[in-house]
Amino acid sequence: MILTWDIIRRTIEVLWIINIAFAVWTVFRSRRSVVATWA
Repeated sequence: MILTWDIIRRTIEVLWIINIAFAVWTVFRSRRSVVATWA
């Protein structure tokens, strides 16, 4: 039970990290795209 809960919690943490990284990458890409458009 503890092992299963630990795996679930770790999976959620990994999903959170991936979600945050994807959001940062999207903002960075969109910002770079805007800079390229203005340039």
